[in-house]
Amino acid sequence: MMNEPLQETLMRFRTVQDILDWTRTYHHHLAEGYRQLSGSSSRERARMLLDYLADHQEKLERGIREYETDAADKLLRTWFQDVRETPLPESLDKADQTLRDADTPQIMYMAMEFHDVLIRLYTDLARQAPTGDLRQLFTGLADMENHEKMRMVRDAMRFEDL
Repeated sequence: MMNEPLQETLMRFRTVQDILDWTRTYHHHLAEGYRQLSGSSSRERARMLLDYLADHQEKLERGIREYETDAADKLLRTWFQDVRETPLPESLDKADQTLRDADTPQIMYMAMEFHDVLIRLYTDLARQAPTGDLRQLFTGLADMENHEKMRMVRDAMRFEDL
């Protein structure tokens, strides 16, 4: 998985609710995958990093769920045409063999790639948003993913110092 970019195609139509549901599921699958990898890793630092990444993804999943609960129904029902479709990570099965004995830089490269998928999606959606509210929503989500990516890298560097 690390050497293969996630394949993206266009979905015909999706609501904001569909997009947020997919994003929440994406974070959930990543959290599960990181937990599975942590259990099979032979390196202590890698296990610690994978557990951190799982916690990180669970936090992002909760954040999306809270947003969905608080968002206006009208906003959630807004339709988008030609939304980038990206397959969910397959519980990181392909990465499992590669990362079982990986060091932390290899794991971080993979984790950053997963964040980049969402950053590209949100940036595309902000560009094609029909209203200022939607543009602000997706720009904010792209900014959040960028911020979380930088935070994740900073925190991962601390694992290297242990």
